[in-house]
Amino acid sequence: MSCGYDSAVVDVLKTYFAALHESSEAKFHQMWHPRGILLGIGPSGTVVARGSEEFLAGVTKRAPSTELAAHDRILSLEMIDGTCASAKVQVALPPSPDSPTPTLSETLYTDWLTLLHDPSIDGGSWRIISKVYSSVPLFGETAPNGLLPQDFIDASAAVWDGYCGAGRRCDEAAMRRVFHPLCNLTFATPDSVVLVDCDAFCERVGNRWELPEHRPYAHLKDDPRASAADTLLSIDFAGPGVCHAILRIGYPPFLYTDVLLLLEATGGSGSWWIVAKSSGNVPFLKEAAQVEVT
Repeated sequence: MSCGYDSAVVDVLKTYFAALHESSEAKFHQMWHPRGILLGIGPSGTVVARGSEEFLAGVTKRAPSTELAAHDRILSLEMIDGTCASAKVQVALPPSPDSPTPTLSETLYTDWLTLLHDPSIDGGSWRIISKVYSSVPLFGETAPNGLLPQDFIDASAAVWDGYCGAGRRCDEAAMRRVFHPLCNLTFATPDSVVLVDCDAFCERVGNRWELPEHRPYAHLKDDPRASAADTLLSIDFAGPGVCHAILRIGYPPFLYTDVLLLLEATGGSGSWWIVAKSSGNVPFLKEAAQVEVT
């Protein structure tokens, strides 16, 4: 993971700002992946998702707002590897009363954006694959509810005990309690971007050591070397109920760096959910493979 910026990623973020302020369909397609997803909490307190076409319709319907561009900020940018990046940005936009997450006044958004490099687009281009956000009135007279230590405890528990723990135990049922049904795993390959939906991902968790790429390493399932590199690298909030986590987790022959976007659903039972996941990887304990004898 690197703090060095890829100028092409910065350009995509600038295009993101421009597309929203100019209500531009052309610029939207230059920054948003065709399989990208925007996730938020709806009025009922449950997770709502908008695919590319629905998000585009909202962007082009909103009135242009170039006068609000002065509020645009890239707050942080991390290059996970050459195929995955994570950015925290701020953007101010006019009211959007017809949105699934409606606003009635000018609003300042703090967004977590995950980007992937897709070799199949324009010979290889970065695009935003997932987004979550927090929002406050741009000129609000009262401060939004602040974060409390318990927020960090609860979100960290969802990531470490829930997600990481379920993965280590190959516990499909436990993973389904933290990996939201609308959540996808996305990652880049040398040819394209791959999307794995919730059901397929959770089944992979349960069958981890039977998968072709992991089967030669199944003897390492409970080996402490496999979990020695597991690390929660960061957890950061866009605002109450909206956060982002980066962690490393080792499943030979790969050490994965996962970017997780989380929302706290207040409807129903109420809990933290992982709503988007992207990852990169490097080789890990590759030399420990056991050759199957037939």
